[in-house]
Amino acid sequence: MKLTFAVLTVILTMNCFAQKNNTINKTHNDTASSVSFIVRFHINELDKDDAVYLKGYVVNIGHEQAKKLNGKKIRITGKVTIIKASKNRSPGQPIPQERQGDYKYIESPQIEIIKE
Repeated sequence: MKLTFAVLTVILTMNCFAQKNNTINKTHNDTASSVSFIVRFHINELDKDDAVYLKGYVVNIGHEQAKKLNGKKIRITGKVTIIKASKNRSPGQPIPQERQGDYKYIESPQIEIIKE
C-alpha cells in the first residue's frame, strides 16, 4: 500500500511540473480592448474613408452621422484593434494620411452626445 501511494505521488508530481507555464508575461498587440473618451467633433476632420483621427484613434464614423455630430461634444466608446502597417505596399500606392505606421482603430463605436 505504501509503495502504491509513493508511486502515485511521484507520477502526479511529474505530471504537474511537466509543462512550462509561459502564459504569465504574454502580451498580445492585436487583441481588442475597450476605450472611452470625450471630444468635440468637427466634420472637416472626416476623411474620404468615413474615418476620423481622434485622441490617437482612427474612429469609423459615417458621413450622415458626422453631419449630425458636427460641432457637438461627444463620448466615443468602443473596442480598439491595432492595425499593423503594410510592409508589402506597391510602389506608387498612396499612404493613408496619419496612418504610415501601426494605428489604433475603432470600427463600430458607440457615440453619445454630451449635453453642455
